[in-house]
Amino acid sequence: MPANRSDIPSIGMAVLFIVAGLFVLYDTTTYQDLDSGVFPRTVALLMIVFSIVLIVWNLLKPRLAEAAEGEGGSIARRVVLVVVMIAASAAMPFIGLLLSALILFGALMAVAMFEPWTRTRLIIYPVSAVVLVVGFYWLFGDLFQVPLPVGSLFE
Repeated sequence: MPANRSDIPSIGMAVLFIVAGLFVLYDTTTYQDLDSGVFPRTVALLMIVFSIVLIVWNLLKPRLAEAAEGEGGSIARRVVLVVVMIAASAAMPFIGLLLSALILFGALMAVAMFEPWTRTRLIIYPVSAVVLVVGFYWLFGDLFQVPLPVGSLFE
């Protein structure tokens, strides 16, 4: 029977996110326009709060230690995920945020999918991806008035 232990890597990453959030909070004090600091402060505060919750959760509710031989994962998938994200970021100045994000979401979904593709998944996953990406694009571009890259091909 494996022994109980806390998830030390998650706790370490939570501490790094807390430090990053504190840095963002400090950095926003130097902004000339006070309104421009609202969004970064909100995200930083949420990041700090959720990181603290994760740390407390891991310390109070330790999980079972996994057997090392059963949790390898695929190195190739991890590498492809990073390559796809870099490629989408590199393509963004040319094809814009919306198209780049749609391609990125689809590629990441295809690479990260462990279960077999069923007819339902082939319908629901792409529709969900389009709704999420277009929704966030609208939210930031139209509602929050954040200037988003359009892409040199569409200018």
